Amino acid sequence: VVEDINRGGVIDNTRLTLTFGEGGRVSGSTNCNTFSGSFKSTSTKVMLSDIAVTERACLAEALQNQEAAYLAILNASPSDGLAWSYTEDGALELKTGEGKRLLLRR
Repeated sequence: VVEDINRGGVIDNTRLTLTFGEGGRVSGSTNCNTFSGSFKSTSTKVMLSDIAVTERACLAEALQNQEAAYLAILNASPSDGLAWSYTEDGALELKTGEGKRLLLRR
Protein backbone atom coordinates (compact mmCIF):
# COMPACT_ATOMS: atom_id res chain seq x y z
CA VAL A 1 0.00 0.00 0.00
CA VAL A 2 1.36 3.42 -0.96
CA GLU A 3 1.65 5.68 2.06
CA ASP A 4 3.59 8.55 0.54
CA ILE A 5 4.11 10.16 -2.89
CA ASN A 6 7.01 12.62 -3.17
CA ARG A 7 6.98 13.34 0.57
CA GLY A 8 3.44 14.73 0.31
CA GLY A 9 1.49 11.83 1.79
CA VAL A 10 -1.68 10.51 0.15
CA ILE A 11 -5.23 11.79 0.34
CA ASP A 12 -7.12 10.49 3.38
CA ASN A 13 -9.38 7.49 2.74
CA THR A 14 -7.72 6.63 -0.58
CA ARG A 15 -5.96 3.36 -1.24
CA LEU A 16 -3.16 3.12 -3.77
CA THR A 17 -1.50 -0.25 -4.20
CA LEU A 18 1.42 -1.87 -5.98
CA THR A 19 1.85 -5.65 -6.13
CA PHE A 20 4.85 -7.50 -7.55
CA GLY A 21 3.58 -10.92 -8.54
CA GLU A 22 4.69 -14.21 -9.97
CA GLY A 23 6.24 -14.38 -13.41
CA GLY A 24 7.37 -10.75 -13.51
CA ARG A 25 3.85 -9.30 -13.38
CA VAL A 26 3.03 -6.06 -11.58
CA SER A 27 -0.43 -4.71 -10.77
CA GLY A 28 -2.09 -2.15 -8.57
CA SER A 29 -4.63 0.56 -8.02
CA THR A 30 -4.48 4.35 -8.20
CA ASN A 31 -7.72 4.53 -6.18
CA CYS A 32 -9.52 5.64 -9.38
CA ASN A 33 -8.12 3.06 -11.80
CA THR A 34 -6.31 -0.24 -11.85
CA PHE A 35 -3.15 -1.07 -13.80
CA SER A 36 -1.00 -4.01 -14.75
CA GLY A 37 2.25 -4.62 -16.54
CA SER A 38 5.61 -6.31 -16.30
CA PHE A 39 8.66 -5.85 -14.12
CA LYS A 40 12.28 -6.95 -13.93
CA SER A 41 14.47 -6.35 -10.92
CA THR A 42 18.08 -6.30 -9.90
CA SER A 43 19.61 -6.00 -6.45
CA THR A 44 19.18 -2.20 -6.61
CA LYS A 45 16.57 -1.36 -9.28
CA VAL A 46 13.18 -2.38 -10.55
CA MET A 47 12.15 -1.72 -14.15
CA LEU A 48 8.43 -1.50 -14.93
CA SER A 49 7.16 -1.82 -18.50
CA ASP A 50 4.02 -2.25 -20.56
CA ILE A 51 1.89 -0.54 -17.88
CA ALA A 52 -1.76 -0.55 -18.97
CA VAL A 53 -4.23 1.56 -16.99
CA THR A 54 -8.03 1.47 -17.03
CA GLU A 55 -9.63 4.76 -18.06
CA ARG A 56 -12.21 5.61 -15.41
CA ALA A 57 -12.43 9.25 -14.41
CA CYS A 58 -11.47 10.30 -10.90
CA LEU A 59 -14.31 12.07 -9.08
CA ALA A 60 -12.24 15.03 -7.92
CA GLU A 61 -9.33 17.03 -9.30
CA ALA A 62 -7.23 16.23 -6.22
CA LEU A 63 -7.67 12.50 -6.94
CA GLN A 64 -6.70 13.07 -10.58
CA ASN A 65 -3.56 14.90 -9.48
CA GLN A 66 -2.65 12.14 -7.01
CA GLU A 67 -3.16 9.48 -9.67
CA ALA A 68 -1.03 11.43 -12.16
CA ALA A 69 1.82 11.82 -9.64
CA TYR A 70 1.72 8.11 -8.79
CA LEU A 71 1.69 6.94 -12.40
CA ALA A 72 4.41 9.44 -13.38
CA ILE A 73 6.77 7.78 -10.91
CA LEU A 74 5.84 4.28 -12.04
CA ASN A 75 6.39 5.25 -15.68
CA ALA A 76 9.60 7.24 -15.09
CA SER A 77 12.56 6.08 -17.16
CA PRO A 78 11.61 2.43 -17.72
CA SER A 79 15.10 1.62 -19.04
CA ASP A 80 16.80 3.23 -16.03
CA GLY A 81 14.33 1.79 -13.56
CA LEU A 82 13.46 2.84 -10.06
CA ALA A 83 16.04 2.50 -7.30
CA TRP A 84 14.62 0.42 -4.48
CA SER A 85 15.59 0.06 -0.85
CA TYR A 86 14.04 -0.54 2.55
CA THR A 87 13.84 2.21 5.15
CA GLU A 88 14.94 1.63 8.74
CA ASP A 89 11.33 0.98 9.74
CA GLY A 90 10.74 -1.57 6.95
CA ALA A 91 8.94 0.46 4.27
CA LEU A 92 9.81 -0.08 0.60
CA GLU A 93 11.15 3.08 -1.00
CA LEU A 94 11.15 3.49 -4.80
CA LYS A 95 13.00 6.48 -6.29
CA THR A 96 13.38 7.90 -9.77
CA GLY A 97 16.72 9.22 -11.00
CA GLU A 98 15.34 12.73 -10.38
CA GLY A 99 14.60 11.91 -6.72
CA LYS A 100 10.81 11.50 -6.93
CA ARG A 101 9.76 8.91 -4.41
CA LEU A 102 7.12 6.39 -3.42
CA LEU A 103 6.97 4.89 0.04
CA LEU A 104 5.04 1.63 0.40
CA ARG A 105 4.21 -0.63 3.30
CA ARG A 106 2.53 -4.01 3.63
